[in-house]
Amino acid sequence: MAADEAVAKGELPATLVNEAVSRQTAFNKAYREGLSTIPQKPPEGMRFIQPGSGPASRPAPSSASGVRCSREPAPVLRGAINWSGDVLFKARVATRAGVVEAVDFDVTSPASASPSVVDYFRGAILSALAAYECGGDGVFEREFRFKVE
Repeated sequence: MAADEAVAKGELPATLVNEAVSRQTAFNKAYREGLSTIPQKPPEGMRFIQPGSGPASRPAPSSASGVRCSREPAPVLRGAINWSGDVLFKARVATRAGVVEAVDFDVTSPASASPSVVDYFRGAILSALAAYECGGDGVFEREFRFKVE
């Protein structure tokens, strides 16, 4: 029964409860089917930070000195990786109330890094950015270079 019909018939609370239960049931079913069905990363080319869009217009990314962060831990590499080389990431970071809200990545070098290697380093960067403490809302860019021999 649609919500409009439920309001007309006076059965709104029961309808809302039934809809909430069906949504929860669908969520539980998807969870039981396994986390492998849930995408672990966004599709290539998807951007979360778009200057000048959204309800609160975002400024263009500023230089490293434009946004002040009192805490900027370096990425920590955990575990081993069967790869050697040099890879450079450019991260566009958006903060809200001093906390990192969204990150867009560009791998600027090299083209030889496999997707699993890129994901490994991207995860380390995301863990570090989650601990950043910055002042207010803003958008800034950071470069992260990893060299494995």
